[in-house]
Amino acid sequence: MRSRVEGIYSRVGDKVDVIVLINGTEPNVDLSFFYATGAESGMFEGCAAILWPDGGLDLVISELEETSARRLDGEITTFRTTEQRKEVLQEILAGVKRIGVNDSALTCANLK
Repeated sequence: MRSRVEGIYSRVGDKVDVIVLINGTEPNVDLSFFYATGAESGMFEGCAAILWPDGGLDLVISELEETSARRLDGEITTFRTTEQRKEVLQEILAGVKRIGVNDSALTCANLK
């Protein structure tokens, strides 16, 4: 998946320090999440993919999707609740100033 992340950054350039893709629930499924991670099975509702400029990928995954996530390349952190997801994202993104998002697939709740 490194090549996919690098391909995304080749289009974005240095405008952002990191890209965060949060997959919502129907009808707000973020197809960019599935492309960037290479996920072919699983719903990954409420899960996040953090794309780093060096091609690295961090996955913040619901415990319900952990088995499917283990097939993906990337550093995996699991969560049980949306509050725990928020805490994990804040920890991973601490110090990051410019965060890119896929605004066409992002709900207001996930943006917050």
